[in-house]
Amino acid sequence: MVKQLSKGLLTNYGRSLAYVALHFNRLPHHISIDELNAYFYRSTEVEGKSISYFKHAVFALRFWFRIFGMEDAAIKLPSIKKNQTLPVVLSKQECKQLFKASSDTIKTFAADEKHLGAQVGMISVLHTWEQNLSLHPHVHMIVPSGGVSRAGFWKPSKYKRDFLFPVKALSKVYRAKFMEGFRQLLTSQKQELNKTLREILYQKSWVVYAKQPFAGPKQVIEYLGRYSHKIAISNHRLLDVNNQTVKFTYKDYRSGGQQKVMELNGVEFLRRFSMHILPAGVRKIRHYGILASRNKPKLRTQQMQMGIIPKRQQALITWQQMLLQKHGIDIEKCPCCKTGVMIRLMSFEANAPPLALLHQARQQALNIA
Repeated sequence: MVKQLSKGLLTNYGRSLAYVALHFNRLPHHISIDELNAYFYRSTEVEGKSISYFKHAVFALRFWFRIFGMEDAAIKLPSIKKNQTLPVVLSKQECKQLFKASSDTIKTFAADEKHLGAQVGMISVLHTWEQNLSLHPHVHMIVPSGGVSRAGFWKPSKYKRDFLFPVKALSKVYRAKFMEGFRQLLTSQKQELNKTLREILYQKSWVVYAKQPFAGPKQVIEYLGRYSHKIAISNHRLLDVNNQTVKFTYKDYRSGGQQKVMELNGVEFLRRFSMHILPAGVRKIRHYGILASRNKPKLRTQQMQMGIIPKRQQALITWQQMLLQKHGIDIEKCPCCKTGVMIRLMSFEANAPPLALLHQARQQALNIA
């Protein structure tokens, strides 16, 4: 059992057990469950120690008791409630399908000599909302106007600066790829797509909206900054919040982008907002093709061929330097005399005492014994 645990986890368990042993001045298996329960209550409710400390101590004691074959004692330790999470509307598989269908569509057109015949790059950002907070899952994509050919040279769009690929053809291919992936997803879940619904979905005109090319790199950065880390609603759109309702502004794109005001009761507002919480582990920003992380060497080679020299990134300044530059506060200066410089003597990880102090306390405990 010990071999299955990582070195870091064993170290954390050791520190937690040392805390408990030092408090009682005896090894954990010589401490009764009633004493441990009283200790945990006093630590969290009276002394105000964090719930993280409580969890680490309980897990460490369970591990210790099971090593010594004290399964009953391990079971009697306080239970740890799992954090409650909000239900998600979109599953991981559905989010993945949105990304896959859109990226595969672009890759299909890019590989076709009729349209380009090169490897392109894509930056994809997943959004799930409309301005009125209703559910509208869609993917924003930034695609360069060209790609890298098999020979390793840049190949520009065949349509000059007008467009990269014909949008009507994109819509049809995207519909086919999304529906195929959706069908496979249902099959994996032992479900079937209703025939009538399938016919309705295929009869509808699917929309792929292609914007005009950006004016330059600054506009690309501005676009990414505006869309990449947005949430369903920003504070500046909130007009009024009271005990009953929430009032906010939104753009009605069905009325030519006219700005309107919507008022919802609190429960409905929270319901709409919660629909846009993504499943844990889903990355809403993804890179494909020549813009993927694994293709950075290929991208640098292409930049050199085109005479583009990327600017070297400036070294990141430390938080101490930033605090001094922005606010004029020198954190390393002695707060008492204002002239001397403080020197770090000891450091330790979160939720753990300094190892030197822990060793000192252990020696004192042994001397007392």
